[in-house]
Amino acid sequence: PLGCQEMARLPQTKLLGHGCISFAYLSAYDGDRVVLKKPNVDFNCAPAAVRQHQFWNVVKWAQRGFTHPNLMPLLGWCPKSKGLGLVVPFQAPLAPSSLLNESVPVRLGAMLDLAVLLRDIAGRYILCDLRQDQFGSAHGRYMYQDLDMIYRMDGPLRPY
Repeated sequence: PLGCQEMARLPQTKLLGHGCISFAYLSAYDGDRVVLKKPNVDFNCAPAAVRQHQFWNVVKWAQRGFTHPNLMPLLGWCPKSKGLGLVVPFQAPLAPSSLLNESVPVRLGAMLDLAVLLRDIAGRYILCDLRQDQFGSAHGRYMYQDLDMIYRMDGPLRPY
């Protein structure tokens, strides 16, 4: 995976958008489009400590090496406060009506991808945000991309 030094050299080509937890910038690495995610320090949708905690939740996923074919892969991360960030593949976002316009096999494939993910994490984790815009597609697969909203189920509800 990319480390802090490699991530610091990635160009921030364009701001793709932001949510409560992070800003997403289009970048490139090794000839592929990637997304560089950085903590959201400007948008006051939640207390700064909550936003920082949620961003660190994704860094913890990366550090533990948890992967699944239907979870957005993490290509790199930097856990240092000064360079805190993540690199993920660029995925085509799913517009709310996009699956309705697809063929039945494509719609079934997307539902099966989600079902496989839910089956594999059942009893251990819970996905707290299942809105359609939390999914993206890459290489013919639909993947859940809101990693900061996956919580462990053992004991009190808390991030990974």
